[in-house]
Amino acid sequence: MNSKIIISILLVLSNSLFSQISQNMKKLAERDELLGTFYNDVWGYTAPNGNEYAIIGSRRSVGFYDVTDCSNPELVFEYVDGLDDNNIWRDFKTYQNVAYGSADTGAEGLEIFNLADINNITVTQNTSHFIKAHNLYVDTANARLYVAGAQDETFAYNNWMIIYDISSPLNPVLLKKIRLNTIGGLSGYENLYMHDVFVEDNIAYVSQGYAGFFVWDCTDTENITYLGHLDDGSQYNHSNWKHPHFTGDTSYFYVAEELPAGAPIKVLRVINNGSTASVTLRKRFKDPLDAPTHTNVRPHNPFVNDNGLYISYYLDGIQVYDVTTPEKPYRAAYYDTYIDNNGDGYAMDNGFNGAWGVYPFLSSGCILAADITYGLVTLKLNFPKVKINDNIYLTQPGAGIVFRDSSNTYRKLSINSNGELISSLVSGTAHDYKVDSADLEIMQVDKYIFLTGTNGLTYRLILSETGNLNPREEPVPLTDIVIFSGNILINDKHKSLILRSSATNRWKVGVKNNGSLTTFRTSF
Repeated sequence: MNSKIIISILLVLSNSLFSQISQNMKKLAERDELLGTFYNDVWGYTAPNGNEYAIIGSRRSVGFYDVTDCSNPELVFEYVDGLDDNNIWRDFKTYQNVAYGSADTGAEGLEIFNLADINNITVTQNTSHFIKAHNLYVDTANARLYVAGAQDETFAYNNWMIIYDISSPLNPVLLKKIRLNTIGGLSGYENLYMHDVFVEDNIAYVSQGYAGFFVWDCTDTENITYLGHLDDGSQYNHSNWKHPHFTGDTSYFYVAEELPAGAPIKVLRVINNGSTASVTLRKRFKDPLDAPTHTNVRPHNPFVNDNGLYISYYLDGIQVYDVTTPEKPYRAAYYDTYIDNNGDGYAMDNGFNGAWGVYPFLSSGCILAADITYGLVTLKLNFPKVKINDNIYLTQPGAGIVFRDSSNTYRKLSINSNGELISSLVSGTAHDYKVDSADLEIMQVDKYIFLTGTNGLTYRLILSETGNLNPREEPVPLTDIVIFSGNILINDKHKSLILRSSATNRWKVGVKNNGSLTTFRTSF
């Protein structure tokens, strides 16, 4: 291969920072300027013009930051909603050009932020249905807002669930206000406090504290029904998020158990047949940064974006797991936003300090974190990659991309004499170019991989928006092309070939242990 091309490829191989503070993730900025110390939750918002914003709470106010430049957040609006420092717990969610806020102390009720003019946000408060609540969730597909752990002036316990119709986003309409312990006839579960909730297709997956993880069908708000649950015993089911890339009746959830100290993240499998839901525990895992000296770190809030599980982990900052295989998560990156916890910091803080929340859904890749002490922290993943901006052409008949699977077996994707994409076992030693400890990524949407079949014809690999990868016989472009003679070897079992189906959708391509092709949406 041309030496100039080799050099150009190697120059874009990024280096990762490995230390107790970070791995494959870097901090771009930090902002601590809102009224009231003690920051809490964070959420993101993308305006119609594509600008990106962070919404973060403190004890006394809510701040809106322009993070379009992830390295330079700018405070554009601050809303002060209290005269004291009591608002320790806040939560935010967005729908269209509206943000909703709640606080678990004070008496703010439902705060509605009109984001039409981001520099001059108007705010209304609705206290007619509750005065405080612990959490919010927006089911965007059904234009519903769920309020978890709500309390009003007439009921002493924070276990109301409230559902609003937000088809008119600035004017939520009450659909239902209910205590879940009044339905279902669940003996022994009289106190079904809602701490957090995830909703999809009108099915609510609720973290209900010491009672455990519950599944409720809210399709008919006048007839909410119990589907199933998993009792967590002495552990406190704090929050959960669903793996997004499974369809049908089976889904996976990642659950943070905040108490007792040191409880690991749980992987739950839910099988919903329509009338009942079976919930089973599949795995527990944790990776303390200060192990083995300190292991009692507390996970707080998990979120899943494509194949990435992002966890705000209090003293251990932000941890990122690859969950391409949902029951086999492995930690791929982290950044410790709270470095004060070295040594005796664990005992001093009792585990409650550091990263409160994380928002990993901005299309730019800017990751938002809320640190209780240091405020808004903006981060980006920094994985090692070989980045190619041109087409790739493998000239040798039968040459292909060689992957190392999780069993350390080498398998090659190539084109046979019938023009079909196949995988086959190979020794892993024969290659024209090897990628070590990095992904190989084609950066442009309109650039492709061309393989030569054993019949001598050239084929372009076509990736659909649903992740299907198929060959089509085409001539090779005359320009913008990197030429290899033999195989390309990706020599790490956690690394892949990354292709684009659109400007925003990136897919990992590889082979499973059984030799079948796999493609998976990736957020890193």
